[in-house]
Amino acid sequence: MLALTIKQPWAWAILWAGKDIENRSWASQHRGPLLIHSSKSVSRAEFERSAEFMRSIGVTVPSFAELQSQMGVVLGAVTLLDCVESADSPWWIGPVGWKLTDPRPWANPVPCSGKLGLWEFDGPVEPIVQPSRPRQAIQRDLFGRVTSVRSLTPTPAVEQLSLI
Repeated sequence: MLALTIKQPWAWAILWAGKDIENRSWASQHRGPLLIHSSKSVSRAEFERSAEFMRSIGVTVPSFAELQSQMGVVLGAVTLLDCVESADSPWWIGPVGWKLTDPRPWANPVPCSGKLGLWEFDGPVEPIVQPSRPRQAIQRDLFGRVTSVRSLTPTPAVEQLSLI
């Protein structure tokens, strides 16, 4: 199964905070199931910049320490629906957005090394154990543009992350 390595807290946001767009510089020809692998490292400064963006759209982000145990592992799966050049999503930055749906966190993340681009994961593929999509509140302005997204799904604590 194909996998994509993503730094934290972005990998967490895809599976637990309703991040429905993964911004890339290139479009993928792949459509269908895609594993989300969290990279083994991210600097604290890079993490904080990412977390600040998420807070600006109303997402409560676990701390750097809470997500450290969730680095260097396959966290779960999503469906890559399409690649687009614009999107009405607070997660859109561009230039290419990978439209992700149906996030499925794994009960037991699988440790492994990641790679650049799409890569073939040859480890065990966990059965689906979570609801297909976290609940979220989306606020729009008078023109229908999304102005904020707030997760209605409780943020898993460190102890719960290994059980989800």
